[in-house]
Amino acid sequence: MKEYGNLNTVGNAWIVLADEILSKGFERKRGDETFTELKGISFSISGDIVDDDIIRKYGNETKIEWMRNNFEVLAPVKELQDANSYASRLFDYCGKKNQIAWVVEKINEDCFTRSATITTFEPLTDVYYIPCISMLDFDIEENTLNLYVYSRGLDFGNKAYGNMICIADILNLVAKQTNLSVGGICFICKSIHIYDTEYEEMRKIICEVKKGL
Repeated sequence: MKEYGNLNTVGNAWIVLADEILSKGFERKRGDETFTELKGISFSISGDIVDDDIIRKYGNETKIEWMRNNFEVLAPVKELQDANSYASRLFDYCGKKNQIAWVVEKINEDCFTRSATITTFEPLTDVYYIPCISMLDFDIEENTLNLYVYSRGLDFGNKAYGNMICIADILNLVAKQTNLSVGGICFICKSIHIYDTEYEEMRKIICEVKKGL
């Protein structure tokens, strides 16, 4: 496991890890797809929602809006072969359970709980699509709410910063409803990768960000 420590903001994490992927990753092929990846990665960001200069300048608003809809709208996602959205999985799991409300209730009942843990997996119905964000594990330390996230894969050429923004939104929502301070988010990833269709654009963005540092 390669640990990158606290990268602070979503934008900084996006650029630092994208640079690592393109400079140190291994190129692989899967069917017609070519991508470069690193495996066994962990990193942390602040859960505070701040004005992120990098995301504001280089983030794609359409991609961010698409990801927010995935996390906020209870509906199948057409682009993911009509799999359930993250919102459905988190707020209406299998049509039976609001997992976020359950986490809030669990923390409010026991601020020392070590099992405020939820999943996005729906193994009885997930056939073609398995969620990239797999598990959210909330943890309280000194009146601060932290979040540990397991991901099977994050696409740093496309969706990763949207994932991070929406996960931060979830942390802030739970912190507000449990009267806790917002802490950090630790991501544990099996794979972080960039597809070849995004190589040129990501190299350009990384170069511009580095020049501005």
